[in-house]
Amino acid sequence: EYISTGAPFTIDLGSFGGLTRRLGSTIVLSEIRSIWTELAPIAEEHNGTIMKSIGDSLFMYFENVSDGIIATRAMYDAVVARWRAKVALACDGASPEDWCAARDDDDERDRFFNTMSSGGAYGETILIVPDGRLVDAIGAAVNNAFFAGEEEAEHGETIIDEGALQSLLVEAGQTPGVFC
Repeated sequence: EYISTGAPFTIDLGSFGGLTRRLGSTIVLSEIRSIWTELAPIAEEHNGTIMKSIGDSLFMYFENVSDGIIATRAMYDAVVARWRAKVALACDGASPEDWCAARDDDDERDRFFNTMSSGGAYGETILIVPDGRLVDAIGAAVNNAFFAGEEEAEHGETIIDEGALQSLLVEAGQTPGVFC
């Protein structure tokens, strides 16, 4: 009953460490919570469940890999749009002008969360479901998704494991094979 085959995904916000050092934990935590509130409906719209967040990482579970990939790309687009809106609010017509004088992406990336990376996997997973609500998952697929999103993927990338690739092939009506 608690073992399921599905697609855990994780996203990792960029700039967490630098923002925390510059702005402090309280402001950064508030910003992260605001971002998670904006991203939660995107996961739900793509048949996903948000299990938990830890720091600047969000852990989700999807039945299908394709839903996870589509959701994480939409989440990335939302994070970038949010960043651009904050830069515009802070800089367009700002006084004093030197606060935003450079207006290049590298300088502005220092001020707000501006990007994210994500990782996904597919495989047998132990689901932790107290009181009927999915709150956590354990298994190799979870570890693979976390490692791919936290350690391997660069800004804007989604990296999936071999199990997720094979699952995508099946979803597309193709024959799985050895590709990696």
